Amino acid sequence: MGKYVAFTSEFGLDLIAEVGGKGANLGELTRAGFRTPPAFSVKIQGFDSFLEANNLNDPISEIALSIDYKQMSDVEQKTAQIRKMISSAVLPEDIAAEIRDAYMQLQDGGDPPLVAVRSSVGTRDLSQSSFPGQMDTYHNIINAEEVLARVKECWASMWTSRAACTIHAKGIDYRMIIIAPLVQLMVPSETAGVAFTVNPLTGNKEELLIDAGYGLGEAVVSGKITPDHYVIGKEKREIKAVTSGYKKFKIELDGKKGHGNCRIELSEEEAVKECLAPEQIKEIAGLGIEVEKHYRCPQDVEWAYAGGKLYILQARRITGLDDLEEMSTVQVPEKPENVWSRKFGDEYLAEYQLPLCYAMLTKWIIEDYLKEWILIVGRRDLADLEPLRNYNGYVYFSGLFAVKTLSAFPKTARESEVISWYPSSWNERIMSEPFRPGKLPEMIIGPYLRDFKRSPITKNEDALMQHCVNIERSILPLLNQDYISLSKKEWKRQFDEANEFGKEHFRIIRWGMAQHSPLLHSLTEKYLKRWADDDGELYQGIISGIPGTKTAEINRAIWRMGLSARKDDLIRKLLLAPEHLSYEETRNKSAESVFWQEFDLFINQHGHRAATRDISQPRWKETPDVILGFVRAQLHTKEAPADPEIKTNESRRIRKNMEQEAIGRTGGGLSGFLFGFMRRIVLEKLFKLTRRYTRYRENQRYHLDYILTHIRGLLCEQGRRFTEKRIIKEISDIFFLEAEEFWHLFDNPVLSDEIALKIETRRKHYIDWKDRLPATYLYDDIETEGDDADEELSGDVIKGIGASSGNKSGAARIIDNLSHLDHIQPGEILITANIDPGWTNVFPLLGGLITETGGLLAHGALLAREYGIPAVMGVPHAMQKFQNGDMLELDGKAGTIRRMKLSHSEHNA
Repeated sequence: MGKYVAFTSEFGLDLIAEVGGKGANLGELTRAGFRTPPAFSVKIQGFDSFLEANNLNDPISEIALSIDYKQMSDVEQKTAQIRKMISSAVLPEDIAAEIRDAYMQLQDGGDPPLVAVRSSVGTRDLSQSSFPGQMDTYHNIINAEEVLARVKECWASMWTSRAACTIHAKGIDYRMIIIAPLVQLMVPSETAGVAFTVNPLTGNKEELLIDAGYGLGEAVVSGKITPDHYVIGKEKREIKAVTSGYKKFKIELDGKKGHGNCRIELSEEEAVKECLAPEQIKEIAGLGIEVEKHYRCPQDVEWAYAGGKLYILQARRITGLDDLEEMSTVQVPEKPENVWSRKFGDEYLAEYQLPLCYAMLTKWIIEDYLKEWILIVGRRDLADLEPLRNYNGYVYFSGLFAVKTLSAFPKTARESEVISWYPSSWNERIMSEPFRPGKLPEMIIGPYLRDFKRSPITKNEDALMQHCVNIERSILPLLNQDYISLSKKEWKRQFDEANEFGKEHFRIIRWGMAQHSPLLHSLTEKYLKRWADDDGELYQGIISGIPGTKTAEINRAIWRMGLSARKDDLIRKLLLAPEHLSYEETRNKSAESVFWQEFDLFINQHGHRAATRDISQPRWKETPDVILGFVRAQLHTKEAPADPEIKTNESRRIRKNMEQEAIGRTGGGLSGFLFGFMRRIVLEKLFKLTRRYTRYRENQRYHLDYILTHIRGLLCEQGRRFTEKRIIKEISDIFFLEAEEFWHLFDNPVLSDEIALKIETRRKHYIDWKDRLPATYLYDDIETEGDDADEELSGDVIKGIGASSGNKSGAARIIDNLSHLDHIQPGEILITANIDPGWTNVFPLLGGLITETGGLLAHGALLAREYGIPAVMGVPHAMQKFQNGDMLELDGKAGTIRRMKLSHSEHNA
């Protein structure tokens, strides 16, 4: 051990005050006998001597103490000055000589070694041992002079604006910071990733999680790829769940230069193929368990495989587990006071709700949909109950609210869509709640007395149509305006107008969506079963073939684009190019093609749509690559897909036949002869109304998207103005503001380090939780899949909700977002979280559908019935239960999925 340098084989946690948390942990692991790459730390003494030799302490102090953390421009300007002072200063020869000598010792003889130079950070008083992700790291560095330069860059990185703001926000004097670069021999990893020795999502101490990708682990830890994800039971090291990621590239040594990193794009086959073998998964799990035992606390372990050997690159304690540790010791209550369900709003509130998004759409649902409804129907006993709650970014509906609401109805009349939201044990609670007949009259009369223009079934559809006309008249013309040119006053006027349209939208659909449509479907299903001896097949057929949906209109427009692309050899060649050219590249190479006329027409008509109601997410017109993906999917077949109108007409024909058959069945027997005429009149009226309100359910979203797109445009423009004033760093930061914070900044646009820290904290939470499929239920505050979870009929059969009849065998294709739709091959069974109108175009290609959420009336179920493919909905964690290429057999009537024994390749042989 030298004055300025110490090898990790020479120290452990005893030297943390000199080498920081990362270096001390690596030394500790090395001394404990774990396989780690050879490394050395440049101790804090080196940094202190460097500053003193260059007389930098006073100049840095003068600049650092003058930084105005309320003005981001001041932060960025002054931290840049300090970084330049450090990186341009001369490294004293005695420090440089020690580093050079240690560098050459990392590899016995031969050429200069490739190394990583990592920032190892802590505080001199040991109050903190690390600042994960704040300081810089460099990979594949070669020769001593480059190492010396990177050491200085690591020292300077404590003065990036992000690191300086974090240190300031934590109230730490910058002079207390330890930054001791760690120089580590590069592991030429074939695969790498991280392992968490507890499940950080649930706090389950008996589970270990692994994320893995090809090449350097940087692609995994930076979140730039979707890694393979494994859940392992620690006791027996059994693999409990596997999710094959989409690893579109890997990072590795730049072979041409012989140093530095390069990005290697992976083929479709490589991207979806698992990068770890089962024995490797178990070896990593075992390593994680041993590291946890050594430290006696949960660990985040970075690992890598190279030459068949498993290495630890670093390990650190998992922070922020206080709540999770408490959670993990709590059992799921058998009789919870309340059960909260995610099933109520899969197609509206499926995603993580950012604060400003929650303040818009969710507020409309809570205030204008539900709480106004409470007053209209005279249910003041519900006023003290919160109908929705936000749990770690996801929205849940209160089971107690459902219990009390349905108590106004006789027990025999409580069967409704709401029942499908909850597990059987809570449905027993709903059905056993005493009938409160005094509440029913006002629930029936109240809407007519207090909301007569919107509520009656004879008026509600007309109210929606007029509302849509008003949207087209007032909102639609604004979508192509120059938002930048809006004055502050005009911006506020347009925002208030759009907000009122949003409120009105939910005041109307609270009757059509929440009352009329579910009631009509429930009655249709009930009377078909009672009068026509229906086992569900008639019902599914009768609610298919719905004319006049916007979904069908969009699908036909995409089909026309596909035809246009198929006729143009250049366009077809560009779209099917293996490197997947971007929209800009494709258009530049084919600017004269008539295809773009069809494309632009589609954008002009439907560009306000998206795969989500989340206003933080871009609309189709902002992501033209997604639209090209729709077209690309149409080109995967040798022959052009059939006109969707043919399939729609076939669905209508089937529907009419089903209606006639149902009507015909009502006349059997003496009872049928006496009452058949009246039954037929009832059914015909029901069929007509059910069709209308099914179309209503679909089409209202199209116009809601006009409102949301306009609001997004307004908010992004305000975000742009905030970035110009250095209030926020990037436009998307605006969605991490609470409504009160946003309006305060709107009136008083002044930089605040408190706001900056809140945005950073919320963004980190979002990154940690956004891709997680949340638990279906909360039993009080405990996440669970409920007592009906994972109902297995036999070893290879899984049960869901049968939503579209038919049987189909095919290969599984797991898709987690709209941008990957063009990976689907004809006949595959799509497995995804939930379906939105943006997914429509691939349905003509599909063999079947499986979703993690949704039910019989979900958008995906409707589409599946329209295209005559089997669908099984509501299969929790389906994306983890199966892997791409698994051969599956769907029974859309029974709602079962059977995993077949033969592989995809065998099936295609």
